[in-house]
Amino acid sequence: MKKLLLMIPALLLAGCALPSNNVVEAVDAPVSNAEAYSEGSDAAKTALASLRKTGHKAVVDNDVRVYRYDSYAGYASVSTHIHVESNIAHNYSGDRAYMEQVTTEYYNFTGSQDESGTWIWSEETLSSSTATIPTYYYADSDSGIVIREKLTPQNTIEQTIMGDYDDDSLVYTSYAFEDLFKNPWDYIRSSDITADSEGKLHLDIEKANFLVDCYSANTLNAINFVSDCLINVDSEGKVTSLTITTPDQVRENIYRRVSTLTVTYSDIGATEIAHMAPKTTENPGLATALTALNGKTNFSYEKEITVITPTSEGETTTYEKYHTYFSEDVVYFHKLREGYPDYTAEENQGFYDVGDNYEYKVELEEDGVYHVYGYKWNSVVGWTWTAESLNGTTLYTIDTFAGIGPSFQNVSASVFESKGNHVYEACEEVLPDIGIYFDNGLAGVTSSILDGGTKKCIVTLNEDETLIEKVEVSFAMLTQTYEIVFTLMDVGTTVMPSWL
Repeated sequence: MKKLLLMIPALLLAGCALPSNNVVEAVDAPVSNAEAYSEGSDAAKTALASLRKTGHKAVVDNDVRVYRYDSYAGYASVSTHIHVESNIAHNYSGDRAYMEQVTTEYYNFTGSQDESGTWIWSEETLSSSTATIPTYYYADSDSGIVIREKLTPQNTIEQTIMGDYDDDSLVYTSYAFEDLFKNPWDYIRSSDITADSEGKLHLDIEKANFLVDCYSANTLNAINFVSDCLINVDSEGKVTSLTITTPDQVRENIYRRVSTLTVTYSDIGATEIAHMAPKTTENPGLATALTALNGKTNFSYEKEITVITPTSEGETTTYEKYHTYFSEDVVYFHKLREGYPDYTAEENQGFYDVGDNYEYKVELEEDGVYHVYGYKWNSVVGWTWTAESLNGTTLYTIDTFAGIGPSFQNVSASVFESKGNHVYEACEEVLPDIGIYFDNGLAGVTSSILDGGTKKCIVTLNEDETLIEKVEVSFAMLTQTYEIVFTLMDVGTTVMPSWL
C-alpha cells in the first residue's frame, strides 16, 4: 500500500478553525461522558446521546443569494445564487473515519419585491454544477494522524498523510484526525441544549457556531453568525435535523446576502466506513484491449473535442478535432481545419496554418531520443517546423515512444464496471485521475485538466474485445463542459499523410 505525504495549507482543509469574526471560542477537547451528561434535561440528554460518539451521516445544505442594490428597485437583482450540499459521514467502528462529498450549483435568475415587500422570483436556470467524488479520511490507529485513502487507476490503494509544510522552519507537521474532522456533538454538553416555551430544543449559540464550522458549512463565507439552531427530534427524542437561522449580511446601498442552512441526519448508529480495498472484478476482455498497443508503434488516434457553453437562451456548441499518426520514427499531430463536423477530407489536406501551437511533429533522432517540433510562422521563411523548448533554452525531448501517445496500458481493467455491449465505465473512485491516461502524453496537445478533473470515462471495445474502439471522457472548466472522444484506428496500417 503506497503512502505519500501531502503538504497543503491548513486553511484549505475541512475542520473547526475559528471564523474571522471570532464568534466561536476555542473548544480544546471532547468532553467526557460525565461532563456531557452532568446537567440538562432528559430531553437534552436523549438528543445529545443520539449523535455523541456515534457513527452517522449528515447532509449539510447551504443556499446563498446575494441581492445587489439598485437605486430604482432596491435590493431586487440577484447577482449571485449558489447552492452547496455537503454529504458527510462520521465512523466510530474500528478506526475513526470521515467521508465528505460536496456538490456546488450556480444559478442565474432575478427577483423583485411587490408593494408589500414580498420577494417575487423569476424562473431559475442552473448555469453550472460541480461535484466531488467521496473522499475518505482515517485516523492512524497508532498515531492518530490523518491519512487519506484513495483508489488509483492501477487498482492500488494510495495512502496520503495530511499535513502542512512550513517554508520558514522547513518543518512538516502532520495533522491529527481530531483537529480536522471533529464530530461537534462530542464537544457539546446536554446543558448546551435548552427548551423553549413550546418544548422545542435549541442549541447554545456559541456551540451552534462551532457546529457550523465543524461541518465546513461556511465555505461560502455567507454566514456572519448563527442566531438560532433549532434541534428537530423524532418521537423517541433522537435528533433528525437542524434548522439554523443566520441573519442577513447587509452593506447599505450595496448588497444584501441571504443564507439558509439546514443539517439532516441519517443512518445514526449504523454508519460504517471501512478502509478502502482494490476492486476484484477482472474484466478480461478490457484487460486485453488496454494492453493491445504494448510493443506496437504503428496506429492512429483521433481526439474530438466538443465544448458546451451555457447561455441565457440555452447553450452553444463548438468543435475541434485532431488526428495523430503514429510510427516508430515519426509521430505527427494534425489539427483539422475549422468547420468540423461539416468539413470535407479534401479541406483538411495540408498543415493547419491558421495559428501556432496546433501542429506538432515528434522525430526519433541520432541521439536516441524523440525531439518535438511545432509548426510555426517565421517572418523570414514563413511556416516551418521549429524545435520546441520547455523553458526557452532546453529542447523538448521525450525519452521513449511510450511517452508520446496514450498510456492506458498503465490502467487496470478492474477499476471499470461492465455495462454490456462491450462498454465499460470507470468506477467513481478513480474518475478524477483516470482520463489523462487516454490522452496523448505530448505537452501542448494533452488536456492536462483530465489529471484530477475527469468527470466520466467510458471505454467501448470492438466486437471481439481485443482493441479499444473509442473512449469518452469529460471535464468542466468554469461554466463550460468539455466532452472528448478518443478513437483508435488503423493499428498496423497507418501511413503518414502525403504533405508531411
